[in-house]
Amino acid sequence: MEPRVHRAESCLWWFRRLAPRANSVYPLRAWTPHECVAIHSYTLLSEEFAMMCRVRAYETFLREANSVSAYAWQKRFLQYLQLSNPTKQWILTQNKFTRR
Repeated sequence: MEPRVHRAESCLWWFRRLAPRANSVYPLRAWTPHECVAIHSYTLLSEEFAMMCRVRAYETFLREANSVSAYAWQKRFLQYLQLSNPTKQWILTQNKFTRR
């Protein structure tokens, strides 16, 4: 197993020990598809914040915002992840991504 994957699995194992109910909401694993909300959180254009706290002004901002910059960041983020294995391709689906 690739060292980064092993490290991610280890961190996620500890996360599940610290927050055992989190796994019932969204079971995170190092090699499974994940929603892009976490990647988009770096741009402040993410539903993640709206789900955590009810801030009407932010919800309005999100509905009216142009999310082009969030998807440009997501592309850059995935390209960085791709560096270690450039022959693999990403398959982007609604709200999830995976590699083949």
